[in-house]
Amino acid sequence: MALVPGMVERLARRGVGVIVASGAGVGAFVSDEAFVAAGARVGDPWEADVVACVRAPGEAEVARARPGTVVVGFL
Repeated sequence: MALVPGMVERLARRGVGVIVASGAGVGAFVSDEAFVAAGARVGDPWEADVVACVRAPGEAEVARARPGTVVVGFL
């Protein structure tokens, strides 16, 4: 399941904070503003405890992760 604004709304209703990288939805024609309107904030997702990704993270991304960060996605 992709992280689309509807899913952000569902997570936000359950008290889950969602951080979306700027431009993350461009390929799906979803603007940063649509994510914000759904309850997300635009920022560095590697600040989060759990990071969901649709491709394997690069070395630079992994280097930004905090100790104990959980990565979920296609590796």
